[in-house]
Amino acid sequence: MKPFSTYQSRLALARSRNESSQEYINDIQYIPKLNLVFAFISKNASTYLKAFMFCWAHDINFRVDVNMHNRRHSGFLGVDDLGEASMLRLLEDDGIPKVVVGRNPEERLRSAWRSRVDSWTTRRQEDEPRHDEVHEWIRIRQEVLGSDSDGHCAPALRALQEDITFGALVDYVAETPSSLLDRHFVPQTFQCASDLFRYDLVGQMESLPAFISSLANLIERPEPTIQAWPLNVSSSNGIGDCDGLNDGAREKIQQRYAQDYAFFGYDLV
Repeated sequence: MKPFSTYQSRLALARSRNESSQEYINDIQYIPKLNLVFAFISKNASTYLKAFMFCWAHDINFRVDVNMHNRRHSGFLGVDDLGEASMLRLLEDDGIPKVVVGRNPEERLRSAWRSRVDSWTTRRQEDEPRHDEVHEWIRIRQEVLGSDSDGHCAPALRALQEDITFGALVDYVAETPSSLLDRHFVPQTFQCASDLFRYDLVGQMESLPAFISSLANLIERPEPTIQAWPLNVSSSNGIGDCDGLNDGAREKIQQRYAQDYAFFGYDLV
């Protein structure tokens, strides 16, 4: 049997890893009021989509003033809420729709670099970052900078002081197994376990209205009426040139995320 070829083996590995890995195992969530399994993927409008699905499930106007990443607020259930056996039954039940929204892999990685790596460089120069932001930034930066040291994390002081180019992040992601990557960089297909479970609807973040329309048909529920989509996709896509984004880096991205490009239907440029 291949490593991580079962849902249980991936859960066990994630729980032995960092906080980010322990969290993303709960991003495949069951929404009881819709009888639906939704795989929310980091950097794929997951905050917005959780809020949207909550409002749809409760038939209320759109709101984002509640932390939907807290499952006690949303009422959505992850594997730590249901237990491994119950979640596995849901994932293997053909009668329960399973859906996921993907994102162009290059744009997703660029966005992750901006918000999880490069933003530390900007924030340390402009203002005082929040404590929780500092904790996550340092951990991620330690892992990226440590990739040239036999996989050992770089010292915290180096992570605090040294800039990291987008090209350096690409090299790190290209050389690091999926099971060891932070959830903001891990391949989308690995995070949603598309090789283990069948998804009834696969959408694209860049076309959310079309996805919602298809989802309404799938679950036989009236399509919600929203005057305007609050998500500004263009603000995170097309974010400008990244230091280190060249043909060589783009080729590495396409090779590393080849399964994502294929599964979510994105063309290779």
